[in-house]
Amino acid sequence: LDVPMYEDLLEVGYGSGFFAPALAPRCRRYYGVDIHEYSEDVAAALRAVAIESTLRQGSLTKIPFDDGFFDCVVGVSVLEFVDDQVAACREVCRVLKTGGVACFVTPGYSKILDLGLKVLTGESAKRDFNDGRQRVIPALKRHFEVVCSKSFPFPTLFGVYMYKTLLLRKTADRLWD
Repeated sequence: LDVPMYEDLLEVGYGSGFFAPALAPRCRRYYGVDIHEYSEDVAAALRAVAIESTLRQGSLTKIPFDDGFFDCVVGVSVLEFVDDQVAACREVCRVLKTGGVACFVTPGYSKILDLGLKVLTGESAKRDFNDGRQRVIPALKRHFEVVCSKSFPFPTLFGVYMYKTLLLRKTADRLWD
Protein backbone atom coordinates (compact mmCIF):
# COMPACT_ATOMS: atom_id res chain seq x y z
CA LEU A 1 0.00 0.00 0.00
CA ASP A 2 1.34 3.39 -0.96
CA VAL A 3 0.82 5.45 2.22
CA PRO A 4 1.61 4.62 5.84
CA MET A 5 -1.90 5.25 7.22
CA TYR A 6 -5.43 5.39 5.82
CA GLU A 7 -8.44 6.85 7.62
CA ASP A 8 -10.99 4.24 6.53
CA LEU A 9 -9.97 0.91 4.96
CA LEU A 10 -12.43 -1.68 3.66
CA GLU A 11 -11.50 -5.31 3.15
CA VAL A 12 -13.89 -7.00 0.73
CA GLY A 13 -14.23 -10.73 1.26
CA TYR A 14 -12.59 -10.65 4.73
CA GLY A 15 -13.54 -14.29 5.39
CA SER A 16 -12.19 -15.40 8.77
CA GLY A 17 -10.38 -12.10 9.31
CA PHE A 18 -7.01 -13.65 8.48
CA PHE A 19 -5.60 -10.46 6.90
CA ALA A 20 -7.05 -8.03 9.47
CA PRO A 21 -3.91 -8.14 11.71
CA ALA A 22 -1.85 -6.93 8.73
CA LEU A 23 -4.40 -4.37 7.50
CA ALA A 24 -5.75 -2.85 10.73
CA PRO A 25 -2.44 -1.18 11.72
CA ARG A 26 -2.49 0.57 8.30
CA CYS A 27 -5.69 2.49 9.05
CA ARG A 28 -7.52 4.40 11.76
CA ARG A 29 -10.72 2.42 11.16
CA TYR A 30 -10.90 -1.11 9.70
CA TYR A 31 -14.10 -2.26 7.97
CA GLY A 32 -15.02 -5.47 6.21
CA VAL A 33 -17.76 -6.88 4.02
CA ASP A 34 -18.35 -10.55 3.20
CA ILE A 35 -21.23 -12.66 1.96
CA HIS A 36 -21.16 -15.02 4.95
CA GLU A 37 -23.28 -14.41 8.05
CA TYR A 38 -20.52 -14.69 10.67
CA SER A 39 -19.66 -11.00 11.06
CA GLU A 40 -20.24 -11.02 14.83
CA ASP A 41 -18.10 -14.14 15.35
CA VAL A 42 -15.22 -12.72 13.29
CA ALA A 43 -15.49 -9.32 15.03
CA ALA A 44 -15.32 -11.06 18.43
CA ALA A 45 -12.24 -13.05 17.35
CA LEU A 46 -10.59 -9.82 16.17
CA ARG A 47 -11.42 -8.03 19.44
CA ALA A 48 -9.72 -10.91 21.28
CA VAL A 49 -6.48 -9.86 19.55
CA ALA A 50 -7.12 -6.12 20.11
CA ILE A 51 -8.45 -5.30 16.61
CA GLU A 52 -11.54 -3.11 16.48
CA SER A 53 -13.59 -3.58 13.33
CA THR A 54 -16.89 -2.82 11.68
CA LEU A 55 -17.92 -5.91 9.73
CA ARG A 56 -21.04 -6.24 7.62
CA GLN A 57 -22.70 -8.92 5.58
CA GLY A 58 -23.02 -7.99 1.95
CA SER A 59 -22.02 -8.67 -1.61
CA LEU A 60 -19.15 -7.15 -3.55
CA THR A 61 -21.73 -6.12 -6.14
CA LYS A 62 -23.80 -4.30 -3.49
CA ILE A 63 -21.45 -2.99 -0.78
CA PRO A 64 -23.44 -1.77 2.26
CA PHE A 65 -21.53 1.51 2.78
CA ASP A 66 -22.01 5.11 1.62
CA ASP A 67 -20.59 6.62 -1.57
CA GLY A 68 -17.01 7.91 -1.29
CA PHE A 69 -16.54 6.58 2.25
CA PHE A 70 -13.19 4.75 1.98
CA ASP A 71 -9.60 5.85 1.33
CA CYS A 72 -8.57 2.27 0.58
CA VAL A 73 -10.27 -0.98 -0.47
CA VAL A 74 -8.42 -4.31 -0.30
CA GLY A 75 -9.46 -7.68 -1.72
CA VAL A 76 -7.37 -10.85 -1.58
CA SER A 77 -8.44 -13.65 -3.92
CA VAL A 78 -12.06 -12.53 -4.09
CA LEU A 79 -12.89 -11.02 -7.50
CA GLU A 80 -12.31 -14.28 -9.39
CA PHE A 81 -15.34 -15.73 -7.56
CA VAL A 82 -17.68 -12.86 -8.50
CA ASP A 83 -19.86 -13.47 -11.56
CA ASP A 84 -20.40 -9.79 -12.39
CA GLN A 85 -16.91 -8.32 -12.02
CA VAL A 86 -17.91 -5.11 -13.80
CA ALA A 87 -20.62 -4.48 -11.19
CA ALA A 88 -18.10 -5.28 -8.44
CA CYS A 89 -15.61 -2.77 -9.84
CA ARG A 90 -18.35 -0.14 -10.07
CA GLU A 91 -19.28 -0.75 -6.44
CA VAL A 92 -15.67 -0.45 -5.30
CA CYS A 93 -15.45 2.83 -7.26
CA ARG A 94 -18.68 4.01 -5.67
CA VAL A 95 -17.51 3.50 -2.06
CA LEU A 96 -13.96 4.71 -2.76
CA LYS A 97 -13.06 8.39 -2.49
CA THR A 98 -11.68 10.05 -5.62
CA GLY A 99 -7.91 9.62 -5.35
CA GLY A 100 -8.39 6.62 -3.07
CA VAL A 101 -6.62 3.34 -3.74
CA ALA A 102 -7.68 -0.24 -4.18
CA CYS A 103 -5.36 -3.22 -3.83
CA PHE A 104 -6.45 -6.55 -5.30
CA VAL A 105 -4.61 -9.85 -5.26
CA THR A 106 -5.74 -12.46 -7.78
CA PRO A 107 -4.48 -15.93 -8.69
CA GLY A 108 -2.82 -16.50 -12.00
CA TYR A 109 -4.16 -18.56 -14.85
CA SER A 110 -2.19 -21.23 -16.68
CA LYS A 111 -2.62 -24.88 -17.57
CA ILE A 112 0.58 -25.60 -15.61
CA LEU A 113 -0.88 -24.07 -12.42
CA ASP A 114 -4.20 -25.82 -12.98
CA LEU A 115 -2.44 -29.18 -13.36
CA GLY A 116 -0.43 -28.49 -10.20
CA LEU A 117 -3.62 -27.73 -8.28
CA LYS A 118 -5.20 -30.98 -9.51
CA VAL A 119 -2.14 -33.11 -8.66
CA LEU A 120 -1.48 -31.53 -5.25
CA THR A 121 -5.05 -31.11 -3.99
CA GLY A 122 -7.39 -33.01 -6.28
CA GLU A 123 -9.31 -29.75 -6.86
CA SER A 124 -10.46 -28.50 -10.25
CA ALA A 125 -9.54 -24.92 -11.20
CA LYS A 126 -12.20 -24.97 -13.93
CA ARG A 127 -14.89 -25.89 -11.39
CA ASP A 128 -13.65 -23.47 -8.70
CA PHE A 129 -12.92 -20.43 -10.87
CA ASN A 130 -14.69 -21.05 -14.20
CA ASP A 131 -13.22 -18.15 -16.24
CA GLY A 132 -13.13 -15.68 -13.34
CA ARG A 133 -9.34 -15.48 -13.12
CA GLN A 134 -9.01 -14.40 -16.75
CA ARG A 135 -11.57 -11.59 -16.34
CA VAL A 136 -10.25 -9.94 -13.14
CA ILE A 137 -7.34 -7.89 -14.45
CA PRO A 138 -9.14 -6.53 -17.55
CA ALA A 139 -12.12 -5.50 -15.37
CA LEU A 140 -9.85 -3.72 -12.88
CA LYS A 141 -7.89 -1.94 -15.61
CA ARG A 142 -11.15 -0.73 -17.17
CA HIS A 143 -12.23 1.00 -13.95
CA PHE A 144 -9.00 2.13 -12.29
CA GLU A 145 -5.59 3.59 -13.03
CA VAL A 146 -2.90 0.97 -12.34
CA VAL A 147 -0.31 2.45 -9.96
CA CYS A 148 1.83 -0.68 -9.84
CA SER A 149 1.63 -4.40 -10.40
CA LYS A 150 3.65 -7.22 -8.85
CA SER A 151 3.64 -10.95 -9.49
CA PHE A 152 4.57 -13.91 -7.32
CA PRO A 153 6.86 -15.62 -7.87
CA PHE A 154 9.06 -12.84 -9.13
CA PRO A 155 10.56 -13.08 -11.67
CA THR A 156 7.91 -15.27 -13.26
CA LEU A 157 8.89 -18.45 -15.03
CA PHE A 158 7.67 -18.41 -18.65
CA GLY A 159 5.28 -15.58 -17.76
CA VAL A 160 3.42 -17.84 -15.31
CA TYR A 161 2.64 -16.37 -11.91
CA MET A 162 0.74 -17.83 -8.98
CA TYR A 163 -0.60 -14.46 -7.82
CA LYS A 164 -0.68 -10.92 -9.15
CA THR A 165 -1.19 -7.84 -6.99
CA LEU A 166 -2.47 -4.62 -8.48
CA LEU A 167 -2.38 -1.30 -6.67
CA LEU A 168 -5.03 0.88 -8.30
CA ARG A 169 -6.20 4.45 -7.97
CA LYS A 170 -9.67 5.89 -8.48
CA THR A 171 -8.98 8.90 -10.64
CA ALA A 172 -12.47 10.37 -11.11
CA ASP A 173 -16.14 9.86 -10.53
CA ARG A 174 -17.49 8.66 -13.86
CA LEU A 175 -20.01 6.36 -15.45
CA TRP A 176 -19.17 3.22 -17.41
CA ASP A 177 -21.20 1.66 -20.20
